[in-house]
Amino acid sequence: MTTDPTPYRLIEDEERYRSLLEATFEAIALYGDGHLLDANHIFEVLFGYPLAEALGTSLLELIVPACHDLVTPLLNQPASRCSAEAVGVRKDGSVFNIELVSKPHIYRGRPVQVIALRDTTERSQAEDELQKAKEEMEEQHQRLEALYNIGQIINSTLEPDIILDRLTDEAMRITRATHGQVLEVRKDTHCFERRSLRGFAPEQAMLARAIPLSLDQGINGRAYRTQTIVRVDDVLSEENYFALIPQTRTELAVPIIRNGRVLGNLDLQSPEVGAFYDVDLNYLKALADQVATALTNAQLFHTVEKSKRDWELTFNAMQDAVALVNYDCRVMQANHAFLSLTPDKLRVVGQRYDEIFSSAHCPLAHCPLAHAITSEDPASCTHEFRDRIFDIQTIPLSASEEADEEARLIYVMRDMTEQRRAEEQLRISAAKLEQSNRELQDFASVASHDLQEPLRKIQAFGDRLKAKCGDTMSPEGQDYLERMQSAAGRMQSLINDLLTYSRVTTKAQPFTPVDLNIIAQEVLIDLEIRVEDTEGRVDVSELLTLEADPTQMRQLFQNLIGNALKYHRKEVPPVVKVYGKLIKGLKQRADGEGIIGGYYQLIVEDNGIGFEEKYLDRIFTPFQRLHGRNEFEGTGMGLAVCRKIAERHGGNITARSTPGQGSMFAVTLPVTHPKAEEGSATHS
Repeated sequence: MTTDPTPYRLIEDEERYRSLLEATFEAIALYGDGHLLDANHIFEVLFGYPLAEALGTSLLELIVPACHDLVTPLLNQPASRCSAEAVGVRKDGSVFNIELVSKPHIYRGRPVQVIALRDTTERSQAEDELQKAKEEMEEQHQRLEALYNIGQIINSTLEPDIILDRLTDEAMRITRATHGQVLEVRKDTHCFERRSLRGFAPEQAMLARAIPLSLDQGINGRAYRTQTIVRVDDVLSEENYFALIPQTRTELAVPIIRNGRVLGNLDLQSPEVGAFYDVDLNYLKALADQVATALTNAQLFHTVEKSKRDWELTFNAMQDAVALVNYDCRVMQANHAFLSLTPDKLRVVGQRYDEIFSSAHCPLAHCPLAHAITSEDPASCTHEFRDRIFDIQTIPLSASEEADEEARLIYVMRDMTEQRRAEEQLRISAAKLEQSNRELQDFASVASHDLQEPLRKIQAFGDRLKAKCGDTMSPEGQDYLERMQSAAGRMQSLINDLLTYSRVTTKAQPFTPVDLNIIAQEVLIDLEIRVEDTEGRVDVSELLTLEADPTQMRQLFQNLIGNALKYHRKEVPPVVKVYGKLIKGLKQRADGEGIIGGYYQLIVEDNGIGFEEKYLDRIFTPFQRLHGRNEFEGTGMGLAVCRKIAERHGGNITARSTPGQGSMFAVTLPVTHPKAEEGSATHS
């Protein structure tokens, strides 16, 4: 009996078909007559449907409707291989990217489509990430290109306006900002100054420059204070935000910092919300740092240029003739005063100065200035040139030994002709004045002594005449006698005061430590009767010990306190205050014994009649009085003696006063004297 092998072959083919279907790593489906005929296990996993549930359904049910037009041609029995990309829908409703590849096939005697389905979600994500990385790389390239462009600008110019314009342009190009500006910090006005306004209409730029922006104000104020980038993604959320550009929704402030100091801000604006990204911030910071360095260099360059111009102006404005001389004694540069001394101004530079001043008495071989170049020590000498006398000094400059063309010293010529003539005239005048002063002092002393004898006789015979004949004289004779005796008394006072005035220098004693407290108490004892007669009071505070002539200090106190008691108001008892204060600091001696240096101000203050301060200079002049002899006694020499004593001690005297309110006399004296000054004071 013969068996038909066909069923067995069919079974064998079916098993081979199923093995091939399950062996692939992709989802495979057989599709015909508009519905699913068969599929492998991976198809079930891909869509989440059991095969029994999926069989007989349209494949379009597993594709989102938006992609039906893409998939339908693939399902309609195409004659050749074709493919499509779509979005599939799983049983749980989740979607995923899918690629479909269809190829016609004969299955069980009828045409079908063998469709391979592949989940492309990860591939799509990878492609998206690759595209994003490509875009980021392109953006990074643009940023680096912008930094390079800024670097090129910085290297090609030192003009701050050009640098700031390019900074703003590049920053706007990368960030796609619509408006940009640089705000420069102005400490003098505590405001920002708007620079490099880009993207602004002319009227907007004019308005922006007219509106001051405080360093404490708004977004840029925060960036300035914190020295950090400030970004506001939506300015409508910013309290009290002033919209200079109405369309602005995002604003970014980047501080331009150099050595910890904010030079200004880069301000960018955009009409889009959240227009500026985090990735832009580091780039903008690097851009701002680069510009900060460039601005600092530009500022330094302009400062150096200004200093150079100022130096040239000062150099040429100097009255002294000044030249810069090199190692070979050749003039490298000269000012106008130097050029004016030479016969050929245009040929000075490059010549040796001994050739320029060939008529000078000091030749180069013997001139100390030539040696100053090699020794690098200052030197000076005197040259006569064209009947003029010049003092010449050199100031060495550091230079390398090989650089013979560099300036090695500053050569300064000062015309001393008129000064030498003036000094000679002053010396002659000083000698004449010294001789005159000696003769005047001798005259004062001799005249005072010579006048004493006849004056004593006038006073003696006047006293005898009054004693013997006073009662028998007529009233008119007695009046004449009283006037004669009064005039003789005044003459005696004048002679005594004149002697006192001259003895300030002729009878001076060496400076020794003088306790002013003791001097004041001795003077008060001498004035005790006058104090009682005026019903006055003298208050003496604690005073200092200083180096002085004790006799003259006593005379100083005597005159000042005596005047304070004498010039008191009627019916008002005089109150005199004596005190002192340091007006310059003292320091301890090196040996620790006592103090040296400094000035002490002795003050005598009263409540007397006072005087108008316009007479201040007059009251210290010999024989000058502000009141008549019938009002107050005296010769007008007391304050003149006080001033001479103060000046002899290296000090001075002055006064402050208001009529009817009293006076304050202040004597400023050095606390100590150098030994040389003490010696000269002793013999003056």
